[in-house]
Amino acid sequence: MNHITLDDFKKLAQKHQPHCVSIFIPTHRAGQEVNQRIDQRMLKNKLKTVRQQLEEYQLNDGEIDKLLQPAAALLTHGDFWKNRSDGLALFISPGEFVYYSLPVSFNTFSLVSTHHYLLPLIPYLNNEGRFYLLALSLNEVKLYAGSPHHLDEVEEAAQHLPAGMEDVLGDDNTQRNLQFRTQQSGGEHTMYHGHGAGKDDAKTETLKYFRAINDGLLKILHNEKVPLVVAAVEYLVPIYAEANDYKYLWEDSIAGNPERENLAELHKKAWELLADHFDSERHEKSDLFEGALANKRAAYKMDEVVPAAINQRVDTLFVSKGDEVWGTFDRAQNDIRIENEKTEHNTGLLNLAATHTLLNGGRVFVMPPDKMPESTSKLNALFRY
Repeated sequence: MNHITLDDFKKLAQKHQPHCVSIFIPTHRAGQEVNQRIDQRMLKNKLKTVRQQLEEYQLNDGEIDKLLQPAAALLTHGDFWKNRSDGLALFISPGEFVYYSLPVSFNTFSLVSTHHYLLPLIPYLNNEGRFYLLALSLNEVKLYAGSPHHLDEVEEAAQHLPAGMEDVLGDDNTQRNLQFRTQQSGGEHTMYHGHGAGKDDAKTETLKYFRAINDGLLKILHNEKVPLVVAAVEYLVPIYAEANDYKYLWEDSIAGNPERENLAELHKKAWELLADHFDSERHEKSDLFEGALANKRAAYKMDEVVPAAINQRVDTLFVSKGDEVWGTFDRAQNDIRIENEKTEHNTGLLNLAATHTLLNGGRVFVMPPDKMPESTSKLNALFRY
């Protein structure tokens, strides 16, 4: 999985120029679908659709080929399609191509516009069931991004985190001061055996190692606001907590050596710790809607919600999953006009409201239509004021 940050999202949101292409497809991690190249065929079909849309914008074949070439090259890159996550998002614009493989099962979708379409990314970016898991031992450290369904290793973590304790302290120092053995009675834990270094020295050097991990994590997670769960043998957890500066370190941890656990088991244990946390926030916000509506601190009419989102008034936005409303926003009049279909000059109003809410620090919940607080509307909002 290649990680997308809020900074990445902001860069995509700020892109405004002709012929911005956004493509979303669901992908498969393994199995018959991968062997039969179903995901490649799906992308190939979406690129054909995009080509037709670009022709309507009066681009010639050469211009279209140049724009789509980086994405088309993935079709013949067999290794790329192995060990994908649940969804693939591609963003193409003149001179730029980026993609993200994420634990989100996207609906198949493509759009050519003057900006990128970002609504399908919002559940991932706005922390709906998202968390991180730090699998920690003296021998190695790995960072995983978690969702309600999967754990995926964060690829760029290797650029910032030490490979293990030796990477920080050096081979000789580690061998001399931190030889250890695992005790099976009374739970799994480590006993240090000093060769001139006592227990305090061992803890000091472990703390140094963990601070190096913390420094690397902050480079990856500096804009994140999601839980970080630690999986480690029990005695290491308080030492890591002492080194930690990430504000959303989860209080409970997964006890045991993560090197001995498979990903499915680690995911199960992490989700057991976090499930109530994610459910409670969504329900709490939804339960506030009726009372807030009576006090004019909420709205569900499009002509109220969209301008409020753009003007930084929305604290929490509820968006109907799988829907879109096409139209325009007049900044001078602070008003919207709804249209029947996508055109060269209009935009997705749900995408517009959700993107602005997220960029302005609000919460966005993409929900099944029948679960919306006010189900007659595709947008509901709780206001800040």
